[in-house]
Amino acid sequence: MENSTADAIPASEGLLAVIHRNCESKSLDYKGPMIWSAQDKKACCELTKDIMAMANTEGGYVVIGVSEAESGFRLDGLAPDQAGTFESSQICRFVQNYADPPVNVRVIKVTLQGLMFVVLEIPRFADTPHLCQKTFPDVLRERELYVRTDNNESAPIKSSSDFRVLIETSIRNRADSLLSSFRTILKGSAASENASPTDEERFQGQVDLARAQFDRLNPLQEKSFA
Repeated sequence: MENSTADAIPASEGLLAVIHRNCESKSLDYKGPMIWSAQDKKACCELTKDIMAMANTEGGYVVIGVSEAESGFRLDGLAPDQAGTFESSQICRFVQNYADPPVNVRVIKVTLQGLMFVVLEIPRFADTPHLCQKTFPDVLRERELYVRTDNNESAPIKSSSDFRVLIETSIRNRADSLLSSFRTILKGSAASENASPTDEERFQGQVDLARAQFDRLNPLQEKSFA
């Protein structure tokens, strides 16, 4: 069940560290006080861009209620009516219109020092990066792949080599999932000594298939770079 403003929980030790980090990174982004309103479509699309970029990189958190200041960041918090506009189901439905595959965003409402914050927990993509499937002027562009840059910004991939890194990450993610499945299968059955080569062949076939699929999806494959 969603947390309402009345159900905001005290910040856990992990979230406390996130809110107090006082610097952005590829896996952490701060936003000042705001509301989530589909009527302000540009603001929602800007947040959607950050969500896709973070999911395509390391996953992480977007903390809403922390403003940029001269000496770092300032904990402003949100008013109850502002925090109340953030609901996982609404955000996921909006993001799903632009991200393929969808991103499952979790909304966590927490209190810290008497202030309320909204934390968006964003998982790293499982085996397929999130491709933008719809354009919104000056914010999102169809067929772009957004990632978090070394400057902690959300931006489209600029080169085929960067896309290759994304592919390799996807293959590693898929490999971890497959190996976990193999372990479960082997533990649940009396595997013979000759079963391992068959598992390895199946695994390699999955890796080759994933690589071929991403080569076909690569939106940069027809571009040349200096």
